[in-house]
Amino acid sequence: MPSRRSYLAGAGSMIAAAAGCTSGRDETPDGDVTPTGDRKTPTDDGETPTPSPDGVELADIGARKAVTYESTLGSGGVLAAEGRQYVVASVVTGVETTAAAFALAAGGETYDPGLPDTAGGLNRSVAGRSGQPLGGEFNPGSTAVLAFVVPSPLSAPAAEIRYDGEAGPWLLGESARRTLAAPEPRYELASFEAPETVDQGRSLSTSVTVRNVSDTDGRFLAALYWPTGLIADDDESHLLERSVAAGETATLERSIDTRYTTSEDGPVSLRLRGHVAAERTVRVTGAETPS
Repeated sequence: MPSRRSYLAGAGSMIAAAAGCTSGRDETPDGDVTPTGDRKTPTDDGETPTPSPDGVELADIGARKAVTYESTLGSGGVLAAEGRQYVVASVVTGVETTAAAFALAAGGETYDPGLPDTAGGLNRSVAGRSGQPLGGEFNPGSTAVLAFVVPSPLSAPAAEIRYDGEAGPWLLGESARRTLAAPEPRYELASFEAPETVDQGRSLSTSVTVRNVSDTDGRFLAALYWPTGLIADDDESHLLERSVAAGETATLERSIDTRYTTSEDGPVSLRLRGHVAAERTVRVTGAETPS
């Protein structure tokens, strides 16, 4: 079996991710999220535990087959890839510590926290958990985010998050372990529709139809990325999310604001990234700098 470091290095090049300002980031619990029980496994009442001045506590430990992320720099996107899944948690600390002080032990292997470079290094939110950036220092009295990339599926009857200090370990709940061990849903793109031209400032109507080609019910996640060249930011992204039963087809529609697309008429790329990937060229006309 590979070491956790060699595994994560390989995972980075295989994960479909995209950057942009994610619109509509709420992640609705759908069975992939696992609240857990006692002091070692945080409560499911939505409250964040308060550690002692010299303590560390974890909350909202969960497992997902795909996640959204958001960066402190404004970029965001979706992480979804065949053979990969994610364990996420919130950290509340009374001492100065770092993400490197934590590790996930599951299926006879241990994994360091971290996301692929394509997701950016300063993530302030992963799967709805918000706090200090993943990979940075965790300051006393703060809430931070942990995220682990692991193989999918992964049989882990005794999975736990460990800490280098005296706190922990924190056991993953039964639902999270079931998610890790379950086969992942797989989707095929049936259609990706968008106009061939758009007058800048008009709404761009898009439609994505996907089919769940696996035997597993799942939650489809992807993001549409539209350039915003007239503002100092990454391309804008729009989240597409829908529960799709095994063998079923779903259509997701989204209208995109084109006011800040470009300063010149011409073709731009509308990109789809997540559980499926595609690209369409749209010609923008009437481009001018907004007042």
